[in-house]
Amino acid sequence: MVGGGQEINTGEAGISEWISALTRSFPHWRIYLSPRLTDTDYGAGAVLRELKLRPNVVTRDELHLAVSMRCLRTEKVSLLVKQVLDLEAEAARDTLHLIAPH
Repeated sequence: MVGGGQEINTGEAGISEWISALTRSFPHWRIYLSPRLTDTDYGAGAVLRELKLRPNVVTRDELHLAVSMRCLRTEKVSLLVKQVLDLEAEAARDTLHLIAPH
């Protein structure tokens, strides 16, 4: 299991490298992954397109890890950051209202 944020340190390639390593080193393995890896958070677009050509790739919604274990208590803050980065102004405003001190 891997998730977003794998590239937080200098020299780390991120989720796309995990997927590339699987396809390069274990072409016979069946790969199960979240369909939400297409989100902008992951930057895995090119390798996901490659995976679509393989018959042994299975996507399942229940495989998505919605909350980072690094910030389990700050789920709404992570959501707010994603909404801001994705330019979802109205959604970000609503989320900010939920977490801002009143």
